[in-house]
Amino acid sequence: MVHGNIVTHPPAEITPKRRTVQIEISVDSLERLFLNGQLCAAEFSCLDVESKQAVQKLCLNACVHRLQKAQ
Repeated sequence: MVHGNIVTHPPAEITPKRRTVQIEISVDSLERLFLNGQLCAAEFSCLDVESKQAVQKLCLNACVHRLQKAQ
């Protein structure tokens, strides 16, 4: 099932043993969350190298944006 840019799967029961979820999110949505300070890369793990590289680039861009905004 797709909601906006987020792909969801049928709801899974969240039990004490299951404290994580796997999601897929668009680069644009992830960038928006980083730029707004709503998400930090330390809060999640990337599941493949390509995703990790994209997240690193988005984090650097968010840092540059914040530094430019602070000046």
